[in-house]
Parts: sequence; C-alpha cells; structure tokens
Amino acid sequence: MISEERIREIVQKGADLAKNLECDGSTRVLNYLFTHEGIEHRVYLGEITYDGQVIPIHYWIKIGDWFIDNKSRMWLGEKVPEGMFKRTPVIYDGEEIKMETPEKIFKLLTYGTESYWIELNK
Repeated sequence: MISEERIREIVQKGADLAKNLECDGSTRVLNYLFTHEGIEHRVYLGEITYDGQVIPIHYWIKIGDWFIDNKSRMWLGEKVPEGMFKRTPVIYDGEEIKMETPEKIFKLLTYGTESYWIELNK
C-alpha cells in the first residue's frame, strides 16, 4: 500500500510540473504520475462552488476520501485549500470520468518546466 507521504510527494511534483497549466492539464499530469506509480485514483469533471462563486467546468482527482486539486486557488482565491486535503469549504459536484494520459501528452504538457527531465521512479 502506498503511503500518504508518497502521494503528497507526487501531488507536489504534479503541482511543480503543471504550474503554468489550468485544471485540465494539471489533472492530466497527475493522472499520468499516479498511473505510472500504480496508484488507484478517480478523475472527476464537474463544478466547484465557494462562497457563492461557481466555476462551471473543473477537473479534480480523488484517492479514497482525499481530494487532489492543484488549481482550486486559481479560480477561487487563497482562502480555499489546494493540493491534497479531506475537508474543504468548497463544494465539489461532478461525475467520475475515464482519463488515460499517454506519455506523449504528459511530455507535451510538462515540456520546458524545470522538472521536465526528471526520472519518474525516483
């Protein structure tokens, strides 16, 4: 079983790699990293709401009862949690979708980032 610490490391690696992407690209990067590590996860597409503000199209990931969202603050501001969390004032309402990010898309999305040439197994 994968540790929470390892999942957090991958979430941070995904945040670093996807710092210039929006939620769809960020989720694809994390999807690739989790799949590469053999970590079971679910991808969602839906809307997020916080303090009356609705973002009608948003992607996020769940692992167990953990939310993984590296782009919530992009849309909702600094008061909402970002990264990996269980409790949140943000309302996540969406449906699970199938996502299988190929290596070519991962490389395209992360090209030019400081961590682009990382070895994924480290």
